Amino acid sequence: MSRKAISAEPIGKVTSAERDEISLLYERRTGLIELEKMLIRVETRSNADDTLLGKVNQDLIETMVRYHEWWGRMSKKYQLMLSDGKTLRINFDTCEIHEGELEPEGMSTKSSTGE
Repeated sequence: MSRKAISAEPIGKVTSAERDEISLLYERRTGLIELEKMLIRVETRSNADDTLLGKVNQDLIETMVRYHEWWGRMSKKYQLMLSDGKTLRINFDTCEIHEGELEPEGMSTKSSTGE
């Protein structure tokens, strides 16, 4: 779990199946972001690299949509309410949802967030 400040008490809990769904999306999102960074760093890209970057970018967009939809569904299903300037975080080990601090752009965590 991230070392950023999170609520001590969970504000909700998802099922194992729901946890597994967001875990897959979180890992996919993280992998695609890293792949995109590597492709952008390549200085002498060919058209094939541009095509690959485009495919990775499209997959990342689609994954992010599904990721945010999952958080929206869970927020509605479990009536999760947030304080201003906060985000939702999941503890993958316990399936618990906590309220946490928003992270600056580019920071990563070991917990999935509904940012």
